[in-house]
Order: sequence, then structure tokens, then C-alpha cells
Amino acid sequence: MMMRRYWVRVIPALWFSAAFASQLPQPSAGGLRLLAEGYESLEGRRLPQAVHALTSARNAVPELRDYAAYFLALAQFRAKQYAEASSAAEQVVAFQPLSPLAGRAAVLGARAWLEQNQPRQALALLARLPEDLLPVPELQMVRARALEAAGSLRDALADFQAVYYRYPDFAEAKEAFDACDRLRSALGSKYVEASAELRLVRADRLREGGELSQARREYESIAAQFGGTPRDLARLRIAAVAYFSGDAASVLSRLQALGPQSGEVEAERLYYLVQCYRRLERDDEMSTTLDALSLAAPGSPWRLKALSAGSNRFLVKDDPRQQTVFTACAESFPSAPEATMCHWHAAWWAYRQHDASAAQLLRQHLRLYPGSEKSGAAVYYLGRLAAKSGDAASALAWYRFLTKRYPNYYYTFGVRADLRALEARRLQASPQVTEFLGAIQFPDRPRKADLSSDAATSKRIERARLLSRAELDTWAESELRFAARNGAQSWPVALELAELATRDSSPDRALRHIKTVLPTYLYVPRDGAPMRFWRLAFPMPYLGLIEKYSNQVGLDPFLVAALIRQESEFNPQALSSAKAVGLMQIMPAVGRELARKVPVRGFRASQLTSPEINIRLGTFYFRRLLDSCQGRMEDALAAYNAGQSRVVQWRAWGPFEETGEFAETIPFTQTRDYVQIIMRNAEFYRWLYAPERPDTELAAAPKMPSATASAKPKSRTSTTNASPKKSTSKAAAAKKKHSARRRS
Repeated sequence: MMMRRYWVRVIPALWFSAAFASQLPQPSAGGLRLLAEGYESLEGRRLPQAVHALTSARNAVPELRDYAAYFLALAQFRAKQYAEASSAAEQVVAFQPLSPLAGRAAVLGARAWLEQNQPRQALALLARLPEDLLPVPELQMVRARALEAAGSLRDALADFQAVYYRYPDFAEAKEAFDACDRLRSALGSKYVEASAELRLVRADRLREGGELSQARREYESIAAQFGGTPRDLARLRIAAVAYFSGDAASVLSRLQALGPQSGEVEAERLYYLVQCYRRLERDDEMSTTLDALSLAAPGSPWRLKALSAGSNRFLVKDDPRQQTVFTACAESFPSAPEATMCHWHAAWWAYRQHDASAAQLLRQHLRLYPGSEKSGAAVYYLGRLAAKSGDAASALAWYRFLTKRYPNYYYTFGVRADLRALEARRLQASPQVTEFLGAIQFPDRPRKADLSSDAATSKRIERARLLSRAELDTWAESELRFAARNGAQSWPVALELAELATRDSSPDRALRHIKTVLPTYLYVPRDGAPMRFWRLAFPMPYLGLIEKYSNQVGLDPFLVAALIRQESEFNPQALSSAKAVGLMQIMPAVGRELARKVPVRGFRASQLTSPEINIRLGTFYFRRLLDSCQGRMEDALAAYNAGQSRVVQWRAWGPFEETGEFAETIPFTQTRDYVQIIMRNAEFYRWLYAPERPDTELAAAPKMPSATASAKPKSRTSTTNASPKKSTSKAAAAKKKHSARRRS
């Protein structure tokens, strides 16, 4: 295949400066081997061997002394060598630069001090780090035990209560409850009961965790023991708790029987009434209740939640009342995060209805929310309004701004042909539009990848590489993620993480690292980042299979690659919460039906994790959807994500003048984003891998820093409680479950 010739040109490049690396002391291979052997012995519970190897590794690998010391402290603690364990943990806490292991080392060291009956030493060690660096609730449990041992019983009680009431689903909650009971006897009349507010926190968290019976009992206990607002809130939530099991009808009756309350309790009651009417599809009563809530508590956060629920109900029904409710949300709560999308939906309804206010609302959206994720759509549709009215100069100004500020946007790819046609007419762009856009304080956006690495970032990258050389890739990733959270330069760290995952044959992990560490990467124009980066962000594994089965059914392989990227991030073992499987996320029942039609003889649902079977069935299925949608790609993608019957319903809301209008009108945020992201990403795949793309584009890309690290054997991963989760090796990936519908 012609595409394959372009794929083989991709040569992996590492991102750390060789010049900087050469200035660092390089540990001996023997030192890294000691660290690896010590960790392997710790994992295998061969504690004497672990202690021996890690004791030597501390001095042999000074750059990773904190890792060696933490693993050593863990081995010593398990071997009941508590004095040695506390000493090793202290070294981790004192290590500079700040170790990613400092928080867990402080907790481990405090536990070791307690085993030596030295509670004040334990407290002193915990106090050396800010609380936000310490794991919760482990911090509060070990601190509570130390306070109790030191005789500070009331302070200990506060920590034990915090664990029990705030973290009911953690293992420590049972120990915390027993400790509170013990302190009740010890403190006698000085014992301070938990506040009603704290007890409501526990009940709410039990309810949020699905423990509805236990939550009800907690609410009933609060209602019996307290008066005033806590009692009223508890009674209200007793009435509402069945809503979370789907019993909206009985909850509605209980809320009505409860009658009007006062203040925020009444606002919350009306919110639950709105939710019940929404679920029961009693839209008129829901609308009336929203009006009542606006009178009873206009500025309450419960009203904001109710407006969000009500507006979404009207949105999915394409009810004209949506504009009124969305407008109320934006105007009543202008600083709330929800206001941005509320305003956009109100503006979009006006555009769809050809309302004279549409242009004003779209301009207002740009002025009020210049950082909105829909600001690019507002610019595009202002351009469309100008073009339809015959104002070519204004359309030119809007389209130029769109392509410059939003280079990788769904609408940008569709407007380029129109922009070329306008520019061919040698028009002068509208000065009024240019002036309007120039007056808006749009947030800064990077125009070029910042690949420079300061000394602190370089140090973190070098430490990660040393961990990788010791076959400790999981810990190398942990080091880099810690760096990203603590002020390191994002681009070098993200790219190092992506390369690390790619060397481990995990393009899905590489993608997630880029999305997490560089959430704004798509703000950068194509020529603002190296080609290697774009190929990491838009990988093309299974190229031959994608080409083969796409061509068999007449699909664009780049569109299929974009779909797979969005569905599973190229993880063949991906399993969604809905039990969809594999690269193209096929439900087992659908897979069996497709296998009969393709056909795939002897098909078993377990074969959906096979890239070949999954792509073969998935492309066949998508071709059927595309045919049923009369070749409209956005419709077929929406059907793939949300079901064909919904697409038929949404299409009936038209007519739509262009496919982009249909895509923007999709009422499900996930599906709307899904369609636009895949269409945009397909353009990226064409740009990166299409055989007709000239070689000069590759040659013109920014150069990458030179490399010093090399590939290494398969990494060891942790199974200890103190370790991060395993990296996605083939074994781990087979068990992995994740939601495949990803944004960006």
C-alpha cells in the first residue's frame, strides 16, 4: 500500500537534550541493577535480599536515592525493622528535589515511629510536609493514632471523626469508628460528638456511593438527634433518597407531602421536584416548578442545578422552552461554569430558528466568554450569517480569524474552501469585524511547541530515564506525572511520557499522557510542533488492517483511524462501562450479528479483542450505518455513538442547511463532541499519512532535540499497596476497563 511507505518514515525520536545529559553524573549499570534487583525482591517478598540490595543502591545511584530509600523503608517495615524503616523514610522526606514519594514515605515513617512507641517523632515527621502532599485518609489515620498515643485525645478524635464521616467507603473508616468509640470512654464528658454537618457529609457520600439503605439510616438518625435546618435537611433527603434508585414517582409524592420548607431547604426540595418531573416526562409541571424556584431562591445553587436539569430536558426534546431556561441560567448565574454553555445553547437556538437576534447573541457570546469552547463556532456562524446576507467582506474577516485562532477546529477544516474563494476575489476584510474582534480579550494561546527544558525539568526527565533503565517504567511515569503537576515545563514532560509509553507498545497510554499533560496541544498550528509529536498524538497502529478492511467496504481509512482513536485510543483490550469491546468498541451481541453477515465463521465474543476481527466487523457495521444515513458522515458517526433511532429523531428537527448545523444540534454533549472530534481528527490523519502529501512538509517541520536514551527490556511493575497502578503491558491491558469515549 502507498500509505505504508509514509508510515515507515516515522523514526522515533527522544526529547531530552544530549548536551544536558552529558553534564550529569551517570550512575553505573551495577547501581541501577542493584535498584532493580532490590525492587524485584521487595515485590517477591524476599525481604532480606531486598534490604541488602537497596541498602547498597542508595549510595550507588545518588540521583535516585529517594526511590532506593523508600523501597528500603518499605522492605524494612515489612521485616519489622522499624528503627531502620523510620530512618530510611526520613531520607526520602528530606530528599531534594522534592520526591514524588515524600508523602507516602512520611506516612510510612510515621507508622514506623509508632511501632517504636515514638508518637511525637511520628507527628514531627508528618508536619514536615504540607498536607496536600500527604495521602488522605491515610494521613489523618496515622496522625490520629499518633495524637492518641501522645495523649492529645481531643485532637485525635477530630481526625478519627474526619476519616469516619468523610470517607465511609475507605477501609480506614471501620478502624476510625472503633477509635471514636474507644475515645468516648476515655474522654467521658469531654467527648465532642460529630457535628450535624459532618454527619450529613457521611450520609451524602453513602448515597453518592450507591449505599442507599445505609444512607437512609444515617439521615433518619440525624433527623432524630438534631433540630432546625439539619433536621429539615435530613427529612428532605430521606424523602428524596429513593430518587437515586429510579423511583421518581414515590419520591414525588413524598416531596409533595413534605410541603414547603424555608430557605435553602425549600430550594433543594424544589430541585428534587424538578428532577422527578423531568424523569417522569411531566414537562409542564417541571417548567412551573422552575418558575417557583426562581421566586423562592433566585440565587441558590439548587436553582442553578435545577435550571441545568430542566434545560437539558428541553434540549433533548427540542422544546422551544429551552431558550428561556438557558437564558435564565446564563443571566442569573453569569460567573458559574454552566453559564457559558447555557448562553451558547440560547444563541444556537436563535441561529437555528433564523431569529433576528442570532448575530447579536453570537457576538455577545464572544464578548462574555472569549475562552469558551464554542467561541470558534460563534465565529464560524457569524461568518455564515455574513455570507448568506451577501456581506463577503465580513465573511472574509470572520473566516480569516477562525483559521488563525482555531487552526485545528472542526469548523476550520470546513471553511477553508470558502476562505480561498473569498481571497481569490481580492476583497478587503471588513474593518468593523476586525475592530470588533480586536477589542475582545481572547485568552493567550500557544502558537508554537515550547520544547525547551529548564534545569529542574531536565533533572526530572533524567531521573525518569534512569528509572526506565532500571526497568521501573511505572515509577518513571510516576516521576514525570509528578513533575507535570509541580511546575515542570509541560511539552518536554508530555513528550517524554508519550515516548516512554510508545516504547512499551502502548499508544493508548501515550495519547492519554499528551491529553492530560498538554490539554491545549491542539491550539498549536500544525507547523508549530514537530512532526514526531503529531504522530505520537495521532498514531496509526494496525495500519495494514485499517487499510485492508476500510478499502473492502469503501471507507476512508483515515476516518476509520480517527474513529478508533476516539473509541479506544488504539487499545485492542479496551472495555467500556457499557461492555463494548476492542478497537472499535463493539458490543458482544452486535458482534455476533455482524459475524453472521460478514461472515466470520466460528465467531466468539472473546475474538472482539482481536484487532483484525474487530476492525473487520467495525468497518462493515459503519459502512451499513453510512449507507442508511444516505452517505452523511456526521449522521453515521452520531448513529455509531448514540444509536440510529436517535439520529432519525434529530434529523427530523431540521431542515439543516449544512451537515455542521446537524452536528451542532445534537443534544448529547458526548455525541456532539464525538462527531466533531472524529471529523477533525480524520483531517489530521490525512495530513499526516496521506501518500500524496509532499515530502517538503516533513522536511519543514521543526527539528527535534537529539536523543541519548535507548530502548530497554520490558519494565517491571508494582504490585505493592504503596505502588502506583501497573502500566499498560499486554497482561495489564487484558484486564483494563475504561470509558472509550474520550474528549480531544
